[in-house]
Amino acid sequence: MRFPIGLSAVVATAIAGSASAVNVYVATGQSGAQTFINRTDISYWTFATNASAVSDFTGGYFHVKKGGGAGPSANINFAVIVGTYTDFTNNYNGTTGVYSGGSVISDSKTAGAITGSFTSQVFAGTPVTLAANTTYTAVVWSAATGTGNDTYYIKNNGDMFWSDSSGNAIAPSGYTPGQDLATVTSSVVPGAGLAALAGVGLAARRRRR
Repeated sequence: MRFPIGLSAVVATAIAGSASAVNVYVATGQSGAQTFINRTDISYWTFATNASAVSDFTGGYFHVKKGGGAGPSANINFAVIVGTYTDFTNNYNGTTGVYSGGSVISDSKTAGAITGSFTSQVFAGTPVTLAANTTYTAVVWSAATGTGNDTYYIKNNGDMFWSDSSGNAIAPSGYTPGQDLATVTSSVVPGAGLAALAGVGLAARRRRR
């Protein structure tokens, strides 16, 4: 796993510590190219916990903006599910942008809460414990169409790490760097065969803007 510039030393120091005493968030490097977020451009990060549970897991920390003009009217959504991206797509309608499956934690922001400039956004729910030795996938998507300005953008250089509510890197004892199984931005193919495509990687190609 690669950490964003300046985070390696922080994380290396924190690894020796015990379970974090603060709320824990999934975060990504906030530099580099912006990436579309809409019903067909979905960012996800698959990771596995180690022999220790991750306590006080609360949500996600990202830098987000909306498209110009009127921008999107749909919410931007965050969820963490048990399993892989295929488990997400098995319950996702790429035509409507609606996910109907379960999650261990989720949150949404309305279009009115997102500005036309990149701002820090904390997606948070009631803190939960992520079980030990379990695979999870964090997903960010929207029902926005992706046509014209009907989209969101996220600052995301692909690197997943754990942060506090201010975006500072931390290292919960239940996660070991290198256990991220896939750190990608995908383009979902709407309609029939979506889950099958995702399973062989055809619906997981990086999109950068």
